[in-house]
Amino acid sequence: MSKKLLFVIIILLVIAGIVLVIIGNRSNQKNKSNNPEDGIVLFYSPTCPHCIKVEEFLTQNKVTEKIKFENRDTSIAVNLELLKEKAGECGLNESDLAIPFLFDGSSKNPSCLIGDVDIIKFFQGKL
Repeated sequence: MSKKLLFVIIILLVIAGIVLVIIGNRSNQKNKSNNPEDGIVLFYSPTCPHCIKVEEFLTQNKVTEKIKFENRDTSIAVNLELLKEKAGECGLNESDLAIPFLFDGSSKNPSCLIGDVDIIKFFQGKL
């Protein structure tokens, strides 16, 4: 009887371990996608005319196929908070923020760009 009980306990521990590993992997994937620590992040709003200009440039030049970056819609609260955080890394005040806004954390010195003209020039330089 005790051998059967020990076997059941071991099986349950193995299953619990597998479940914890799966949950941990999903959590890490969500954290990576919600909190980009480095890389290029473009913040926009679907109703912003300057953002639409940037989107048209990106589409016409197939930039998403050539350059890895994230798009973040600032009408979603978590993305707006992330924009503020990234702007702070560039030393910008909240009162100075506007969209479109680009955070480039792909180098040791992160940089921020505001406005369609500068963001389009940035992507042109990467093509």
